[in-house]
Amino acid sequence: MLQRAAAFTFAALVMAGCTDFTIYKTEGAAIIDANAPRIAELLTSLQATSDKAAALPRDLPGVADFVAKVAAQKASLEALRTRGDEYQAALAAIARKGTPGQAMELLNGLKASFPAEVASANGALAPLSADLTRLQEAARAAAAAPPPAAFTKALPTGFSLSGNLTGIEAQLLAFIEDPTRAVDKATWFDFDRLLFQTGSAKLDMVKSEAQLKNVAEILKAFPAVKVKVGGYTDNVGDPAANKKLSGERAANVAASISVLGVTADRLAPEGYGAEHPVCPANDSEPCRAQNRRISLRVTAK
Repeated sequence: MLQRAAAFTFAALVMAGCTDFTIYKTEGAAIIDANAPRIAELLTSLQATSDKAAALPRDLPGVADFVAKVAAQKASLEALRTRGDEYQAALAAIARKGTPGQAMELLNGLKASFPAEVASANGALAPLSADLTRLQEAARAAAAAPPPAAFTKALPTGFSLSGNLTGIEAQLLAFIEDPTRAVDKATWFDFDRLLFQTGSAKLDMVKSEAQLKNVAEILKAFPAVKVKVGGYTDNVGDPAANKKLSGERAANVAASISVLGVTADRLAPEGYGAEHPVCPANDSEPCRAQNRRISLRVTAK
């Protein structure tokens, strides 16, 4: 009954052309204040998630993208936390030069969007928590696994190549040196020690330089070899943005190899976005991590 009476009073004030904007300020503040505790709880929870993610190995597949997702969610919540100040500023501007009708429209917009955005942020927390659990399990499994078998070989140029037996160096070299293996469009080799800065096409050279150097030395030792550099993403996000990012990453890898002494005409970068997933389900963080990759295909040898 009291709520109905308050609504009636509010409507009566608007219909009467009341220019006292206090009621809009009061009701808007009530909406924001009602949601403020949940926003604070979500931010606290996200900070805890962020702290746990910081303890994960940065070169573990999926960690960089997970950290970016957490940061984006925190930024969204921080923006929600400032909505009260934004609402009051907009209302003050209307009070100076606007009408009660405009103030009511502003309040109705706040009613429609603010609780819904808080609910959406709340709903995003469970998937992030599940992804964190999977990454933590993957980190524990990686720590418990025996180190990969070492691979070393002297190239015809005299460069001493070293990597993992299952890494791109061993696989690429074996393909190039085997005369029975013809160039085709289906044989790709994945970089296994490349890392990009979070949400960026910029390479983390501290983590990536050794493998880029190895691949450059292989190509320098076999000057007839040409390669395609393919960039791939998972299926999360805007497909056009994913394809653009994958192309930029492939181009940066090709440029980094070229700087190490391989002519650019031997390197053809291309971004494929979420096309050609190696883990087609794309339904879990470990699966999506496999699809976010940079690969090489020999096009001439």
